[in-house]
Amino acid sequence: MSAHPWMPSSPCGPGCVASTMPTVGRLRRGIRLARAVGALLTGLLVAPLLVLLPNREPLVRFVFRSVLHALGATVEVHGDDTLGVPPHRGALVVDNHVSWLDIVVINAVHPMRSVAKREIASWPLVGALASRAGSVYLDRERLRALPATVAELAAALRAGSLVNACPEGTTWC
Repeated sequence: MSAHPWMPSSPCGPGCVASTMPTVGRLRRGIRLARAVGALLTGLLVAPLLVLLPNREPLVRFVFRSVLHALGATVEVHGDDTLGVPPHRGALVVDNHVSWLDIVVINAVHPMRSVAKREIASWPLVGALASRAGSVYLDRERLRALPATVAELAAALRAGSLVNACPEGTTWC
């Protein structure tokens, strides 16, 4: 199917990344991947507990921080990580989408729902976690589905959810 004028696209290619970027050896890459999959599986296993816990944020934060740790990534927060939003008040948190790690970092600091492309729901493991986390899915191929998605997003905000959205809709170099 051809791309629509409103479809996001990225000019990224092999020329975007400097050839002098440090690399990680295959063994370390394999270990990190196995640890990340383990952290995601743990998240999937503890997901039913989220319904029972009065405050689920520490557990969600732990799972996302475990994924970051497994990948060898660190997060440094400057300033207040509460976002200045009163408890139980919905807010739309907007950011640039630099890489797939953005969502992991955001949820490691302050768990929230996300607006995500519809395809993510069918991804192995990640799709199940995203759906259980209450992601609002956007069908970028069907502009006619947009009003229903906006209504779902508005309902989530009115219900007091924090929702993360990346208006660029794609990652960049």
